Amino acid sequence: KELIIAYVKGDSAKVVRDGIAAIVDHYPAQSLAVSMTLLGTHDTMRIINVLSGKNYNGTTKAERRESSLSEDERGLAVGRLRVASAMQYTLPGVPTVYYGDETGMQGCEDPLNRACFEWDKIDSDILSHYQSLGAMRANYKDAFCGDFSFVSHEKLLIFERKGGGQIIRAVFNNTGLPVNYAVDRAVNALTGQSLSGTQVTLEGCDFLVLAYPFEHGKI
Repeated sequence: KELIIAYVKGDSAKVVRDGIAAIVDHYPAQSLAVSMTLLGTHDTMRIINVLSGKNYNGTTKAERRESSLSEDERGLAVGRLRVASAMQYTLPGVPTVYYGDETGMQGCEDPLNRACFEWDKIDSDILSHYQSLGAMRANYKDAFCGDFSFVSHEKLLIFERKGGGQIIRAVFNNTGLPVNYAVDRAVNALTGQSLSGTQVTLEGCDFLVLAYPFEHGKI
């Protein structure tokens, strides 16, 4: 959780890669595969608030209860959340979503993060994004139950999941600048769109999840 949040807030790919590698190295594969990969819980501030950049220092709990994110703060948070949740759904473990995070619910520390589900305030764009991630996990479940390894890149954080004849490559950019990434024989794992032979521009805080034919792993 902390490594994912640190990455989307701007920590270097190397620092985050080393932190993830330490976790993978120190936990048995069977334990890691069933561990909960979290972004938010009932004990912590809502993830959209965490990622918003909003400064709550010097505010009272009563003020935080009534506060809401500005349009700019929410826009920053949603962009970061897209990348963070994509990491959550592609790293080893079981992605576990605290209710309401998938619809953009706001809230500060406990108990301000435990409001009733806001059925009348569902952010359909965030929800659609999470539904796409869930469908990807179902479509490529063998890969996500398989091996994990990093792919070297000067600027981007890249790792692969391989298993059962499936290969997933997750590509992340947090540099704040666009980075071009060349794609060979692959499709977008969330949309199914063929990207073979194209160059994809990842914006300053962005991601791409690719599905490769299995023979790619033998190259």
